[in-house]
Amino acid sequence: EEGLTGLDAAPAGSPAAVLRDTFRRWRHHLDGDWVAGFQEFKREASEAAFGADFRQLLADARFMVSGLMPCDDPCAVEDFVQVLCDLMAEYRPAQLDERGLAEALMLRVERREDVFTEAQAMRVAHAYEQSVECALLEQAFDDRESE
Repeated sequence: EEGLTGLDAAPAGSPAAVLRDTFRRWRHHLDGDWVAGFQEFKREASEAAFGADFRQLLADARFMVSGLMPCDDPCAVEDFVQVLCDLMAEYRPAQLDERGLAEALMLRVERREDVFTEAQAMRVAHAYEQSVECALLEQAFDDRESE
């Protein structure tokens, strides 16, 4: 039925494959308009008193990537790639724990050749590499100022 999400989306008596897919989508937060849901979660996190917890956002995004399957909507996957690139541009790469999670997310996308195109994986990798380059430049600039 239209509008049902989560485990309620598969009525009782559905074939096992449908139930597994419904559970997968629910478990990995890929049900309903999942890209918009993650964007809303990211927006709300950025409005928190202490700002976004990028460790949580990056870990959640990686978990979602793990749950994607080739049968998932390619348009939604493309939209999610843009969200991932935005996330790579927003986290704080000078924080090594955040950088480690961003790298793990990028590597997970690269390994999911069954879901992401080579171009999509390259966009995420490029966004990650840019974030690291910016952090290194900022660190070099800070080191020069402190001399």
